Amino acid sequence: MPKLPSSLDLGARPTPTPGAPSAGYNPTTGAETAPGLALARLGAEMGSSANEIYAAVKLEQDRNDTLRAEDAFNQLRERQLDLTIGEQNGFANLKGEKAVKSTMMTDYPASYGQAVKEIESGLDNDTQRSLFKRRADVSSIQFRQDLLQHAVREREAYAANVYKATMDLEVRQSVARWQDPNAVGLSLERLNAAVDSEAERAAWPKELRDAEKLRAASTVHAAVIGQALASENHVYAQAWYDEHKAEIDPQTAKQLQRSVEDGTQKQLYNGYRGSLREARGSAPALQALERTIAADGKIDETRKETLLAHVASEQDRIQRKAEADREKYLRRVERGISKAQTMVLQGFEVPADQMGQLISAAKGTELEGEVQSLARLQVATTKFRLAPPAAQEAMLSGLEAAVRKNPTADGVTALQRFRSIAEQQRNQVREDPVGFAVGQGLAPATPVDLSRPGDAKDALTERVDAARGMVRSHNAPFKPLRPEEVRLVSSMLSQAKLPAKR
Repeated sequence: MPKLPSSLDLGARPTPTPGAPSAGYNPTTGAETAPGLALARLGAEMGSSANEIYAAVKLEQDRNDTLRAEDAFNQLRERQLDLTIGEQNGFANLKGEKAVKSTMMTDYPASYGQAVKEIESGLDNDTQRSLFKRRADVSSIQFRQDLLQHAVREREAYAANVYKATMDLEVRQSVARWQDPNAVGLSLERLNAAVDSEAERAAWPKELRDAEKLRAASTVHAAVIGQALASENHVYAQAWYDEHKAEIDPQTAKQLQRSVEDGTQKQLYNGYRGSLREARGSAPALQALERTIAADGKIDETRKETLLAHVASEQDRIQRKAEADREKYLRRVERGISKAQTMVLQGFEVPADQMGQLISAAKGTELEGEVQSLARLQVATTKFRLAPPAAQEAMLSGLEAAVRKNPTADGVTALQRFRSIAEQQRNQVREDPVGFAVGQGLAPATPVDLSRPGDAKDALTERVDAARGMVRSHNAPFKPLRPEEVRLVSSMLSQAKLPAKR
């Protein structure tokens, strides 16, 4: 930039002085005085012009200095903006924790001072530097004020975040350690300390401080009770509520009381449901459980009635099952009695162990009389069943004569049964004489392995002897093999080739 000349470049300012009359010169006429007056006027005009030039130069220099100082101040203001809100260098970018942890209160004033020195060094003279310095000092105060306000604002924001984080963290800790009273107590102490610190920072009144402590404690106790209820530890939840309800705000206390009471009822109800599952199928256990539930004064009436209805339903199911099982049992006993009766009427004796089982099974039931009647029938028919055909015919004739003489119901029934026995025995003697002999105890029950005839010599000999004995005693056909054995041999022969048949 071209440099304008200053008043110093013109040398020392001339001091105009009025002209003194020459000694001995005394103008007397107008013609003689005219040159002097002209010179005097010229000197005066020259002095006035010099003053005007000096003033103009000084004014121009002042303007130049002011302009240079303003330009320098603009540069400083630009640097100030960069240090304040610049994307890279501005302190406004430091937020919360970063602002608190930084050394911006010393670094940024130093950077601002360095900018002042750099810009000031580029000025031309002391006047410019003086003008710039006065402006820079005012701007420096503004910059420091902005920096301080930002630091205070971010520290406050950081403190609020720390307070909120502390509150949230300790509530989560209470949820995680809800079964540890010491851990929960530590969280409450930290919360109270955080509230005190925040109250001092924000200048809370005592009422607000106490209200915030109550709110924090209520949140922690609600978290502990809620976690206990979620874990179905309703007894623990009830005990915690009873111990700490004075530390909980009334509204939250009401809600927790309902939850705890409902949870206790659920626990009682679920406990009885578990007992009901264990007692399922046992009538005595169900009766004991029914008495316990009916006498419990802690569980509400609705749940009590529901449980008693479940118990009654299970008792009814057991009763119906018992009746069904009894009916099945009786039908099984009936089948046993019928099978044994058929054996007796066919002329065979029911084995002692089988008869004993029937007597035990029918004991105390409506079938007991039938079993006793069967036992009497077997005793009454034993001699008849074991007698040879001729003796049986004689006994039947005598019984028929007695019935004709005195036709009682028992006599008629006995005659019918004896005839049935005789007919069944005659049929079996014709069809399976060896089987009849075995059933009557007249021959051993030796099995015959017909797949290996060569090894069944002794068994076949016994069969032949038994068959011959039946021919002699009962006039039976000679049949050493039983019907099923005959069918087996026939099947083998029909399928075998000639060498195997031989």
